[in-house]
Amino acid sequence: MPLKSLPIVDQGVVREKRVSRQAIKKTYQRSLELAYNCDLRQKMGAIMARKGSRRLGSSNATTSTQPLGVGVLDSLAYNRPYGVWNESGNAVLKYFTGSGWSTASGFPTTTTEYDFTQLGGRTFAVGASVMYESDSLATFTNQVNRGCLQLEGKVIWEMGGRLFVAQITGRPGYIQFSSLWNPAGYDSIATKNITWNDDIDTGDALIINPDDGAGEVVGGLFTGNTFVIFKERAMYMYRKAQRGVEPDAYVSLGASSKDAYIACQGFGYFFSAPISKASGTESGGIYKTNGASVKDIGWAIQDIIDAVQDPAKVRMEADQYSVYVYLGDISVGDNDYSNAVMVYHTINDTWEGPHSFPYNDMRLVRGATYGLMAQTGLKMVQLETDDATDDGTPIDFIAKSNVQEIEEELYLKNLNYLGIYTQQATGTTIRLETRKRNKNDASNDIEIIEDLQDVSNPVSGEFNSMTYQWFGRKQNQPAIFEGLIIDYDRNGLKK
Repeated sequence: MPLKSLPIVDQGVVREKRVSRQAIKKTYQRSLELAYNCDLRQKMGAIMARKGSRRLGSSNATTSTQPLGVGVLDSLAYNRPYGVWNESGNAVLKYFTGSGWSTASGFPTTTTEYDFTQLGGRTFAVGASVMYESDSLATFTNQVNRGCLQLEGKVIWEMGGRLFVAQITGRPGYIQFSSLWNPAGYDSIATKNITWNDDIDTGDALIINPDDGAGEVVGGLFTGNTFVIFKERAMYMYRKAQRGVEPDAYVSLGASSKDAYIACQGFGYFFSAPISKASGTESGGIYKTNGASVKDIGWAIQDIIDAVQDPAKVRMEADQYSVYVYLGDISVGDNDYSNAVMVYHTINDTWEGPHSFPYNDMRLVRGATYGLMAQTGLKMVQLETDDATDDGTPIDFIAKSNVQEIEEELYLKNLNYLGIYTQQATGTTIRLETRKRNKNDASNDIEIIEDLQDVSNPVSGEFNSMTYQWFGRKQNQPAIFEGLIIDYDRNGLKK
């Protein structure tokens, strides 16, 4: 009577005392058909119901439901998440002090989308008429008052120790950049740590053909020794930031918005929207670049990418080893996922998800103190906390395997015994389905009542192959499924 281990992710090893030495080792993409609200970053190839989330602070950040921008000030002095909301027709920036939310003074009141970046311990904001700056978020200073940049830009980012501003009114294709940051006078906001030459003829700028059909410039990042500039449908690569230089490379893939690209582990990651979503003439995709080449990493989840309804709302963020992609509401096959997030793990090049959240229009951001967060209507939330719910909303999950052949599929078997290995998963369910001649033949739902659970004769009748699911509602942290062990008799070839 052969004893077989049925793992469902990479390592495929469960507890030694009852594991066959012929443990199957398969990759995530080949072993799981679905992993909804499941975290695959576990030891020994286990699966955990994903972590919960909660609002940052004891109360809502705002009375508004319209977010306008988000960021985190991480400096030697402060670790402060912040967001801009439309409150009664005025833009209001609020920041988290560690115990509650405070309102910044001096921030513009124009209700428009704002973009933020950080350089030298200071936050810089664009979106209204001019650039604004703050070293603590408590008070913002209009840069015009300091005789600095007076151009009206819509996007801003830090790259290689400089600030870059694009989508400048009256200067199509014009990307203004600052001097390198000078640490002198770091403690005084009145000191000009950066300077600007914004003369239209001789100023410091990269100029990209505005008529290349690739849309607006949305941002950039520095990877390898290359400045990568993203437009909506193209990317330009430069070896140095200097006026008049030609790009060293051009790729007809871009980032769909200012929030649809991110750097992680020295590489750039970005979501490129389809050329024509309505006609379906070209699929969108998720890509990785080192500044010299581009690799498609989204092919394994192309059906999910194709389900994106609004490419302009796709947003990306990263922690040390993973890239998070917010896709909005999607439908894949018979399954609907609200506010779906996919996670790409850079260590082993695998995807996890989708995860689904009860927060609309999520704007992802990450800080050193509070980790991964999302700005939503009314509140800022911390993701990946030890909570059992999403700020009170239950978390349902399901992990479903692909077909497990268990030796050669040609052989008929009888299943004698099933060993189920879990941790703190009481109340969840294992569904075992056996198949004979490629048709479902028998099914049995087994409720988890203990961590090491033995089930004799779990399904009746002969079978050629099987699938299994683990599903339920998250009740505690963690709820982990480690794997299954089966004991079976081989009866002969199928007829």
